[in-house]
Amino acid sequence: AGIQLYMVDGAHPDSIPPTGVFGLLNSRYWGVFVSGGTAPSYKLDYDHTGFPGILSSGALRLLYKTGAAWTLSPTPPAGGKLSLTANASRQYVLGSLSPQVTFNLRTPADSSQINLQGWGAQTITYSWDKVATKSQETYWWYFDAVNGNFSPPKAKLIADNGGTDTTFTLNYWRMDSVLNISSLPKGQARYFKWTIRTVNGIEAAEPFYARYTRGTIGLDEWRMIKGFEIYPTATSAETVNYDYTGRDPIRGNIEIIDMNGKVLKTSNININGPEKGTIEMGSLPSGTYLIKIGDEEKAFIGKVVKM
Repeated sequence: AGIQLYMVDGAHPDSIPPTGVFGLLNSRYWGVFVSGGTAPSYKLDYDHTGFPGILSSGALRLLYKTGAAWTLSPTPPAGGKLSLTANASRQYVLGSLSPQVTFNLRTPADSSQINLQGWGAQTITYSWDKVATKSQETYWWYFDAVNGNFSPPKAKLIADNGGTDTTFTLNYWRMDSVLNISSLPKGQARYFKWTIRTVNGIEAAEPFYARYTRGTIGLDEWRMIKGFEIYPTATSAETVNYDYTGRDPIRGNIEIIDMNGKVLKTSNININGPEKGTIEMGSLPSGTYLIKIGDEEKAFIGKVVKM
């Protein structure tokens, strides 16, 4: 007789839990295969300490597959472990008798069609349920290719209001930057997925998918501020220079943005005509940054490499 233990990183083909049982770790399951003569007895221990989002450890249970149905183990956890003794080949998943995390994505709806067509005032709002924890959480928005696993994501940005809100709003130019980083050419469409994670490691149960169309008119071509230049484009200094030769006034903000689309620094700009000046970048680490100048109606965007 022999025993073989295996683990599968993927959803179980029949992952519907019994009525009243909530599935956890939906992207992983285990199995024990018993072979040979008389089936030996074995004991399976699952250490759940450190699993993020557990609100009631006493409700945790192991579920195992017998025939066409899942069976709930009767033994509650003890000492941070779930234990089960058996003598047959089985597959196991982790479940709970009560919800551990109330955390669902809400909008945009799964498989939505999202079109970016060069409209500066366009915004996309992502929203989700609040995590059922006793303390304030900080949320992060993750964006990735359909076949990605968010490790690392194509983009990771903090939610609204410093991460405390259950919404995340992207205006046109930031979403266009995310799609550009994700290598989606202008004029093409592709499915991507997004999810939300908290600073404590709690993640929404399943990602949402959306089909994004990146318009043929990008922000770098749409109502650009003419006659604006920044230099040098590669520097180790904490400032860069600008030279504006246009005659139209410029009102709005100067924003320093990393290549994930996160705004790192913001300041005001008020120019009435031709002018030379400096832009404070501060002590940013080495890397590539975008500098956006203007407002949502017209803007200049330049790229600077900080050495």
